[in-house]
Order: sequence, then structure tokens, then C-alpha cells
Amino acid sequence: MQATTPIFYRSLTGGRGVGYDAQLLPKVADVYLKFRDSCLTEKHEVPAQYAHIVKAADILVRGLANVGIIALIDEATGYQRDRAKNALERILQAFIAKDRPAALIERAKEIARKNGN
Repeated sequence: MQATTPIFYRSLTGGRGVGYDAQLLPKVADVYLKFRDSCLTEKHEVPAQYAHIVKAADILVRGLANVGIIALIDEATGYQRDRAKNALERILQAFIAKDRPAALIERAKEIARKNGN
């Protein structure tokens, strides 16, 4: 899978970094959501050790969907030229903060990193 190929880059401050294709994170989240659906169908509950991961995946996917719709509408109307550079990032952060603390996003990023290696 191309998305799991590490991308090496230099940060704005000159430091070295490694990342992955942005499409990997929602794909990883989707794996956990399918796992949840399967568990609920077969066992009627998600195993406790996965509950926090499934919750994080659900919040992340809903947040990305929310931001994606906003971005599509902004693009269709031309508003993306007028909005602040980090407006979509702020919208996603606000959406996620409503449900869970920022630690949830860090956990989702950790999951993506583990699955990418």
C-alpha cells in the first residue's frame, strides 16, 4: 500500500520528520469502525481493551467528514480563497474537542504510526 510508505521531510524550523500519506489515518480509523460493527453484530459489544480506540476512530471519522463537507462547499463557492489558512484545522480541532480531549487525536496518530511501520 502506497499510503504506508514513510514520507521524510524537513519541518518549517529545519528539523527532520517522518510522516505518512494523509489518507492513511481515515483508513486506519475505518478498520477499527468495521471491527466495532463486526463485534456489535456477533457479540453485541466491543472488547473493553479496544473501546477507547473505537471511540477515537469514530470521533476522528465524523470530524473529518464534517471538515470535508465544509471544504467541498468552500471550494464550490470559491470561499477557500477568503478563509483563514488554518480555518479547517481549527474547525476539526473544535469538533474533536467537543467529544474528547486532544489526547484522543494523539492516540489515533499513534495507531496510524504503528500500522504504517
